[in-house]
Amino acid sequence: MAGGRQTEYTEFHNEKALKYVGGGWKEDGSVIPSIAGLALHLGVARTTVYKWADENDEFSYTLERLLSKQELKALNNGLSSEFNAQITKLVLHNHGYTDKQELDSNVSFAMVSDEPTTEEWEKEFGSAE
Repeated sequence: MAGGRQTEYTEFHNEKALKYVGGGWKEDGSVIPSIAGLALHLGVARTTVYKWADENDEFSYTLERLLSKQELKALNNGLSSEFNAQITKLVLHNHGYTDKQELDSNVSFAMVSDEPTTEEWEKEFGSAE
């Protein structure tokens, strides 16, 4: 079989995944829950985690809970400055957050000069004709 060994999904995997999402990620030494951390916790490849989520609604729901917890943890710790701003931005980008700046390209210019206008010159010194 190409691509390495395949692990068959069982209910045990979802139970173990739920424990990871519920706080097992902290026990594993992670700062935030992640798919990579879940894969290591389950002893499978990340591709297997994605495959199981595609094939099993219950596991897919567990994975969505993991991603929601990851998003919330990154958001809260980013706002409280507990996490580095750049890392927080990278994590939240994976959850659809963007860093946009709107620029206004309608700019007006006004010419300012200390020199008198033609009308002011003629008024003070008379017409050149």
